[in-house]
Amino acid sequence: MEKPIPCTFQDCATTRIFYRNKPVVLSVTPYNLIRSINRLMQIQDQIDSKKRNGEIEFYIEERSEECVKSRMPVSKGVLNPYGVIQAGAMLWLADVTASVLAIGNSKITDSGKGFPLAVNLHSSFLGNQRDGDIFAEARFVRKGRSIIVVRTRITGSNNKLLAEITTTHVPVK
Repeated sequence: MEKPIPCTFQDCATTRIFYRNKPVVLSVTPYNLIRSINRLMQIQDQIDSKKRNGEIEFYIEERSEECVKSRMPVSKGVLNPYGVIQAGAMLWLADVTASVLAIGNSKITDSGKGFPLAVNLHSSFLGNQRDGDIFAEARFVRKGRSIIVVRTRITGSNNKLLAEITTTHVPVK
């Protein structure tokens, strides 16, 4: 791999680098360089911070015996330092949507009897987004008396698949 050759002129720096064995020329203005450095410093400050807070809300949009659909507005409280949705926020949306499906018409007692306790969760994150709404759709894979398996798809803008989450629930006895 050939080393980059830096060239500077007036107010722009140009560098030739190789990406996937092909030469690419990058031009960076001092303004963009300073902006990038400031953004990196802000991200590092967030990572180093001990305090974590934010608000998450979502809405059950549709509910039937075989499917539950929900919607979560993308707000500042669900974004990570890079400005996209935290994986945990998507998991929360999927888990609660799946739990609502698993509960169905059951009555949960004060002691929690009947609540579909999640005992396993498998997630695959396939995309992300910065704004708008994201949607969850939960459907049964298996609906038994002792074990319930639910697959929840998280989609975003233009129905783009963001995540697939499969949860296994056991009713509390």
